[in-house]
Amino acid sequence: MSQTPASPGAWREERRKSQRVYLAVPLEIYWEDAGQEKHWERGTTEVISSTGTIVRVKRSPTPPAEILLTHLMRKVSTQARVVTLLPMQEEGVTRVAIELAEPSDTFWGVSLPPAPQKA
Repeated sequence: MSQTPASPGAWREERRKSQRVYLAVPLEIYWEDAGQEKHWERGTTEVISSTGTIVRVKRSPTPPAEILLTHLMRKVSTQARVVTLLPMQEEGVTRVAIELAEPSDTFWGVSLPPAPQKA
């Protein structure tokens, strides 16, 4: 694993499985709640990677919900799960960390940087 500076004079280990790309992609998220009621929400990605994304939505499933993620521009879907809800940066917008069930270099429809090299 490579080491990256977290602040001047401090170091932390970088644990990313893949490189992130800042890109706004329109998505739909489909899920069932504990009562098996079906829900969907449209959102936009903040960042993408071959292993997941951070999505901005108005409402979201709670971790560790299994979801169906649909890329609205490409009309393709993949299974995923909600990893965590992140702090809001804007009132009324939830930031959701999502992990794809299977890493994919093709789901997003863009060329992603290669995974970090292990030392």
